Amino acid sequence: MIRSAFRYVLAAHLAVLCVLVAYQVVARYVEFIPPFLWTEEFARLVFMWMVMIGAGYGFIQQTHFSFTFLKSAMPPRLGRYLSIVILLASLAVMSFFAWSSWIFFMKGFGRTSLVTGLPMATSYGALLFGGLISVCAIAVSLFGVVFRSGASDEQEG
Repeated sequence: MIRSAFRYVLAAHLAVLCVLVAYQVVARYVEFIPPFLWTEEFARLVFMWMVMIGAGYGFIQQTHFSFTFLKSAMPPRLGRYLSIVILLASLAVMSFFAWSSWIFFMKGFGRTSLVTGLPMATSYGALLFGGLISVCAIAVSLFGVVFRSGASDEQEG
C-alpha cells in the first residue's frame, strides 16, 4: 500500500512538472501567452521534491546500488555480512544527510523566495523528507538482514 502511494505521489509530481515546463516553453515562443515567473521556481520546487521522494522510494524498493554482483559470487553467510556492512554504511551516510538537512531546513525559515515569497524551508524540506524516508527504509532493511534466521544461510550454502 505504501509503495503504491509513493508511485502515485511521484506520478503526480511528474505530471505537474511536465505541465509547468511545457507552459514555460510555450510561453517563451507564443506572444499572447504571458510568461509567469513563478512557474520556473515552482517547477524547481516540484523537481526537488520528486527527486528526494524518489530517492527514499529507491531505498524502500531496495533498488539502489548494493554490490549485488559481489554478493552473488560469495557464500550466503559472507554475502549476508557484506549486506550488513553496506546497510550500516548507507545508514551512517543517510543519517548524516538527514541531520544536515534538518539544520538546512531550520535555516530556511529565515529566508524567502524572491518570486513566490515562500519560505526556503519549503524547498529544503524535500531534502529532510527524502533523508528521513531513506533512513527509515535502510533501518527496516538492516533489521530484516540482521534478524533473519541463520538457518536459511546454512540451507543455501
